[in-house]
Amino acid sequence: MQPEPPPPPPEPTEPLPPAGPLPPAEPPPERELWPWLLALAIVVLGGLAALIVFATHHHHKKRTVTVVATRSVPSVVSLPKAVAVSRITHAGFNAQVRFSASSGRKGMVIAQAPAGGARLSQGGTVALTISGGQPKLAAPDVVGLTVAVAVKRLQAAGLKSSQKVIFASAPPGRVVSQRPTAGTAVKKGSTVALSVSKGRQRVTVPNVVGRRRSDAVKRIQDAGLVAAVFSVPSQSPPGFVVAQNPRAGTKARKGSRVRLNVSKGAPATGGTTTTPTATTTTATTTAASATVPKVVGLSQSTAQRRIRAAGFLVRTTYVASSKPSGTVVAQRPAPGTSLRRGSPVRINVSSGPNPKPAKAVPDVTGEDEATATSDLQAAGFRVSVVDQPTSDQNQDGVVLDEDPAAGTRAPAGSLVTIYVGRFAG
Repeated sequence: MQPEPPPPPPEPTEPLPPAGPLPPAEPPPERELWPWLLALAIVVLGGLAALIVFATHHHHKKRTVTVVATRSVPSVVSLPKAVAVSRITHAGFNAQVRFSASSGRKGMVIAQAPAGGARLSQGGTVALTISGGQPKLAAPDVVGLTVAVAVKRLQAAGLKSSQKVIFASAPPGRVVSQRPTAGTAVKKGSTVALSVSKGRQRVTVPNVVGRRRSDAVKRIQDAGLVAAVFSVPSQSPPGFVVAQNPRAGTKARKGSRVRLNVSKGAPATGGTTTTPTATTTTATTTAASATVPKVVGLSQSTAQRRIRAAGFLVRTTYVASSKPSGTVVAQRPAPGTSLRRGSPVRINVSSGPNPKPAKAVPDVTGEDEATATSDLQAAGFRVSVVDQPTSDQNQDGVVLDEDPAAGTRAPAGSLVTIYVGRFAG
């Protein structure tokens, strides 16, 4: 292989002209705005599209919740519980029941929530309130109270009352029994029956004078009375009743005492006979006349004591007066009058310018002090007790007199004085 020949020598060139100044550079081409606007429009349109998609999805979701089926709740107020529950469940709801004490009929619907006619989603709960009947309370204890106080106490408890008056040993006007009894559960507005005492029954005292002691005692007991037997000297045969007190035919409260004097035979002769004579003479002297004291201007109690001390009975009448209440404003007979001892002296006592309504004073003579006091207080009066000496043991502790007298009308709250026998021995 032969070697390549060497390249030919370069041809001579013309010399380059001398360097001159460079021509001015061309400005860079201006950037166009439309690509940027196009990009911005694409971004905005993309955002709007996303917003529309989100809003459409959210609206569809909200409409799905609202579209849940609702129904009208039936009105069941005043219907029985069973009927109401049936209607609620039949309408596609659940019934929730609770009971409450009410004046409405027991077992009836007295309220519901939601109310009838309201719209409620199917399967929702309707609350029903059912009447459990009248609320119950414990009957208050009114036995022993006056009928007026008992009635007020029952009314305050929301109860009514009815009264039946019966004979009883309790003071008149006092409640002796009640039905239902105290503490019994009763409905508000129900009636409590009250038995009210009209005092002990009055019975006729039988005539037992001249009868044997045993027969007389039996007759007294059969009449509902208590025989108090005292042996006394007498010309009558021993063992026979020679006197009785109260006398035959009078009315006495059932259970009260009847004194029977039973002969123990003729008294022994001697000095004993002169003693009754002397006593009788003394009694005759004691029964002489006396001067009526002046009591006008005195208090009622002071006037009564002075009149009794002078040997007279007191008979009081209450009158309206400008004088202080309880002051004696008049008397009859006049002071200084000579009057037989044991006679009545009448006094007018002020009950003030505006007296309370008048009430009848009950008859308490023959009663023991405690019973008489209770009877008078139950009738609305104040009581003053005065001891009256007696030689009769059967009268010890018994009311022998009262002032104002039984049956007299006196203002409520005024003073009634009872004279109680005290056996002197």
